[in-house]
Amino acid sequence: MEMNQQGTDTEEAIAALCCAEVDLLKEGYPTKSLDGEYLPNYTRAVAEAIHDGRITLTEQNSFEKHWRKRNAPEVSGQTRTHYAIEYLKLDASTYAEHRAQTNAHNNDRQDNPADVELDPYLDRVEQLAQSQSPEEMAIAVAAITGRRHVEVVTQGRFSLSATQHRYLLHFEGQAKKRDDQSHEGFDILTLIPAAEALALIDRFRAHPAVVPLLGQDDEHPDLQAFHARVNRRVEKVFGQSGLVPVLHGFKTVSIHRLRALWGAIAFHFFAPGQKNPQRFLQHYLGHVSDTVQSAANAPVTGHYFHYRLWREGRELTAKGVKLAAAGVLPEDAIDPSTAEFAVPEAAAEATAPAIDLTPDTVGASTAQPPTPNPQPLTPTSSTKPAHRIVRPIPVDLNRLKTAAAKFEIEIRKSKGYGYEMALDQLLIALTSEALQPEPEPTITQALNAQAKTLEFLTQEIASLRSQLQQVSQERDQAIEQVQAINQQQADLAALQAENHRLKSAHTSLMTAYHQLLASGGKHSIAQLGADAQRQAIEVPTDSTTPPAGQLEPSSPRAKTTHKRVSAAADGGAIARALRLFRAVQDWNDQHPQATFAITASLLKRDFGIHDRAVEAFFDQYQQEVDDYHLSIGVSNARSHNRQNGRDTEQLKQFMQARVEG
Repeated sequence: MEMNQQGTDTEEAIAALCCAEVDLLKEGYPTKSLDGEYLPNYTRAVAEAIHDGRITLTEQNSFEKHWRKRNAPEVSGQTRTHYAIEYLKLDASTYAEHRAQTNAHNNDRQDNPADVELDPYLDRVEQLAQSQSPEEMAIAVAAITGRRHVEVVTQGRFSLSATQHRYLLHFEGQAKKRDDQSHEGFDILTLIPAAEALALIDRFRAHPAVVPLLGQDDEHPDLQAFHARVNRRVEKVFGQSGLVPVLHGFKTVSIHRLRALWGAIAFHFFAPGQKNPQRFLQHYLGHVSDTVQSAANAPVTGHYFHYRLWREGRELTAKGVKLAAAGVLPEDAIDPSTAEFAVPEAAAEATAPAIDLTPDTVGASTAQPPTPNPQPLTPTSSTKPAHRIVRPIPVDLNRLKTAAAKFEIEIRKSKGYGYEMALDQLLIALTSEALQPEPEPTITQALNAQAKTLEFLTQEIASLRSQLQQVSQERDQAIEQVQAINQQQADLAALQAENHRLKSAHTSLMTAYHQLLASGGKHSIAQLGADAQRQAIEVPTDSTTPPAGQLEPSSPRAKTTHKRVSAAADGGAIARALRLFRAVQDWNDQHPQATFAITASLLKRDFGIHDRAVEAFFDQYQQEVDDYHLSIGVSNARSHNRQNGRDTEQLKQFMQARVEG
């Protein structure tokens, strides 16, 4: 803008700045991102500045650019173009490479279409249509109508079709529209009755979160944020659930993929006879502006054949499955190449307008009745009929025949004029006799809506019952688990009490042993054994503790105690070794992190017990020593005393007070 104000915005200066900016962007982003996002943002900003008057187009900064559409060569023109828009581009070879890659991915998707189970998909769409979430309602509208996100939210205008076909809506506001396409809109197919689809659209656009978005441009930040939320919801509902597979070349399932899936379903529902899918869908997708029969194939429609429909493991290949109940699509009846009649251009004023024979429009059609004797429909010139310019009468012939039969009007086959004469006679008859009124469409629609609501509620009740049954089973299982845990806790408490009792008995026995060793034989063996046994038996227990096990007089402990008494009474080296063993046990109880094992090396090297006494000691007490080592976690007695943290000097000082004294 500064260059424009200063008059320095020449082609050379603009080209240098643009090329430098493109080179800088190439260093930080892939060319695919530049093509699809960054460079369009630059050119859009320049175009907006020109539109707002901040940049003035001059002979110096712009040129007349002649153009022709690649996909529609018949569409061409010229536009005054700013040099910045011309130079903020990649080279032609890069664009060609991107197009080739896009075509390759699209060809692969067409050769390997993704499989979608139709019924679960439609059930999920119906659930979204019943939602109160604006994102989910937007998804439902897009899936039902096949329109783009921006058309669903703000840009599109929907109304009931003038044909009053049950599955047709009239749509205006197409986002991507060719320059030669009409601004009057066209009819689109809906996967549910059009009245219900229109009610859903109205409910969606009345949502408080959607009202601020109405009328916003598709680049508005709020609309972009809403679009992002919708796409995240689509990925969660359809992508992560597996209802809609991710296509080759894409990372997720977006709302635009539902447009292609809509095309597959619409073709399955409404395509008549042997209709080609390309020519059928391009009309309702809005890719062509001509009639179905005369329109050339639109290349872009090839990007919508990516899905195959299945039901319970079988591919659905039938076409037009809803036509028997809904009726033939009106576009087939009014297409010039398939119509059964035509009228001369000279008789255009006598041609009846498009009318609707339903009770709601009879009054409007008969407000200005034609004259009882209309002008003849023969041509006014002598030109041969084969060269007359003709045009179709925009009337549904099937409905015209039905109405004529009600009034007993004969339709004569006279090169198309019989239909027009019958139409005039029918209009005359309508001025004198009104048709018997039929049920109000609103009542029928209400009944249909109520039936669907009841069906939905019935399904919800069945689902809730199933969930309740499952929750009840889970509750019963949880109660059983709690009871089992309580029983285990009771068993654990009993075992802990038994363990406490046994420890007390062990302590009593050990006290008796120490007393025996300290007395040097002053007390009789029988007396000390009886005292120890009595102390073990008299350990108190509560009601939950099982009775203490009886201590057999011939148990290993009693036998070992007898050996200890004998050894101690001898007063020799074996008795000293035994006292060292007990003292080491006391040390280990007080120093659990620095325990010592009773080994021959410890007794001989550190405490001076001679070999024969050591050998005799282990002959008598080897089992008790092994059991003790096992209880304190000694895995290798030979290496245990060499571990870190074990000081034999401290052990000797500890022993001196208990053994040597």
